[in-house]
Amino acid sequence: MSKLQTFQAGKAEVPFLLSTNAIADIEELCGKGIMEVAQGFTVGKVTFTDLRIVIFCGVQSAKLKLQEPFGMTLEDIGDLMDDAGGIATLLPLLGKAFGQAFPADKIREARKEMEGEEVDPTPPPIGTDSSEKPSLLESEAVSSGI
Repeated sequence: MSKLQTFQAGKAEVPFLLSTNAIADIEELCGKGIMEVAQGFTVGKVTFTDLRIVIFCGVQSAKLKLQEPFGMTLEDIGDLMDDAGGIATLLPLLGKAFGQAFPADKIREARKEMEGEEVDPTPPPIGTDSSEKPSLLESEAVSSGI
């Protein structure tokens, strides 16, 4: 799960949270797994439909967490995205949220465990936060030149 974040849309400060429920809703509404949706961001093939759904689910999740009313439609979210400055403004927010929800080191560890490889049980040094390390998505984007 990501940490609660906010973005500016016009005069409004809008909360965003990529929670477990938000991820499940994204998968259901997009009709594909979250890693497939996320991969679209890294290879530059994200659709506006997927992007709007991610923002919709993240805002809805944040509002529920904050116990604030949520009565927006997907079309309302599209307008909100425009008010926020569009995709270029929102991509850094999404990159950070996905990085926190899916830290690269934790994903690699899980893959090794699933494949039966030895996993280094040594915890990271004190004061390091795996959510601040590049996510698997960010790492792949850098290695592919995106």
